[in-house]
Amino acid sequence: MQTSQRVTALDALRGLSVLAMMLSGVIPFGPLPGWMYHAQEPPPTHQFNPNLPGVTWVDLVFPTFLFAMGTAIPFALARRIKNEEPWWKLALGALSRGGLLIAFAIFDQHVRPYSMAESPSPAIWATGLGAFFIGLLMFGRFPYRMPQWAEVAVKVLGWGLAFWLLATLRYPDGPGKTTGFNLGRNDIIIMVLAWCAAIGTLVWLATRNSILGRLGVIFAIFCWRVGATVEGSLANQAFYYSPLSGAPRPEFSHYLIIVLAGTIIGDRLVQPATNESTDRWPSWRYAVLCLAAFLAVPWTLYVHYQRLPSTWLLPIGLLAAIVLKPKNDQESKIHDTVTWSLAWLLFGTLIEPFQGGIKKDPVTLSFMMTMTGLAGLLLTSLLVLPRRWPVRLVEDVGANPMLAYLGVTNLAGPIWALVFPLVVSGPLNVPQLVWAAFGQTLLLAILVSGFTKLRIFFRT
Repeated sequence: MQTSQRVTALDALRGLSVLAMMLSGVIPFGPLPGWMYHAQEPPPTHQFNPNLPGVTWVDLVFPTFLFAMGTAIPFALARRIKNEEPWWKLALGALSRGGLLIAFAIFDQHVRPYSMAESPSPAIWATGLGAFFIGLLMFGRFPYRMPQWAEVAVKVLGWGLAFWLLATLRYPDGPGKTTGFNLGRNDIIIMVLAWCAAIGTLVWLATRNSILGRLGVIFAIFCWRVGATVEGSLANQAFYYSPLSGAPRPEFSHYLIIVLAGTIIGDRLVQPATNESTDRWPSWRYAVLCLAAFLAVPWTLYVHYQRLPSTWLLPIGLLAAIVLKPKNDQESKIHDTVTWSLAWLLFGTLIEPFQGGIKKDPVTLSFMMTMTGLAGLLLTSLLVLPRRWPVRLVEDVGANPMLAYLGVTNLAGPIWALVFPLVVSGPLNVPQLVWAAFGQTLLLAILVSGFTKLRIFFRT
């Protein structure tokens, strides 16, 4: 398993989560089965019910992205550490990335067509599409060789246009009322990513030579989250402290459990090969491993959604048997990935009754552990999956995650709405709406893949 293969598997995992995010956001509300939506927002009314336990594939999307981000941290910094770059530069880079993600979160939420209007007109859709290309000037990295002054000019132009756009846009705020720019209007998902990217990288830098130390940090966060369940306690006050409205806050720290767990697997995958033996598992074993690791994910989600007993042990036992006795370094890394994933999954299952059962919202500790394990199993499947065309398409999306994320609302969405207006607002039946959702998701994949092949990336 070469380093490039492991990186593309991570790209595929990120791409899968972004495309699933797109699909979950455009599927029609109401008429589909409950497992097609967030478990705590069941059809047909989709009213939030915090007392309803369970998870669905929609709930797995964001944790998978967080896990992939954590697993990628050792890959992103390994070369810089090998070149003996000072730790303070690495730490400053982590904080800088967090700051850029905060700026991206504010920009992204303000330029979404559905933020500007409840029922966007063609002019609003066109404005959203234009905002995508402004974002490209702000955060883009291009393959063209330009003098330094030209690169600076492009960035200044992009940020200048963004400031102008955000200063002029108006947003609905009740009947007949509109408001302007507001720092509190930001994308909460990207805010969480900003917090986890900065703090997670700093923790990894401090513990990169000690997995035990990193597990200690995870355990400390776990204990903090448990203490925060007691109203009025010091842990509760610190956890929910928010000095500035809309800014990243300590409450996001429980997501670090997923990110830091990902870094542990990333540490193992990024290590150079130590056993280059040509002896390997037979091909059928790889095929069964790929299939079993993948199928264990929907099976576990089904068990939790239906509130079934511990029959999840069936695929887990199969996976454990398959990865016994690795014969070379490649198989050893697959073995370790599966082992860690099953450990997190087991831990999440053992504490599932705590906090009223597994839930995404409000987030429970069982959710963190279980989703980490399932994301690890998805990565396992992608590590051994042959790279055919559909997989490469998903990899292209994952190699450009922030462009894809903005593209969900400001590229594929506007193009789809402008080219197929009847699909967006016309009287379609449920099957047609479902096919339209898959079509819009495929459009996003093709568009982002095109940018990736042209080597045009978003870098935050």
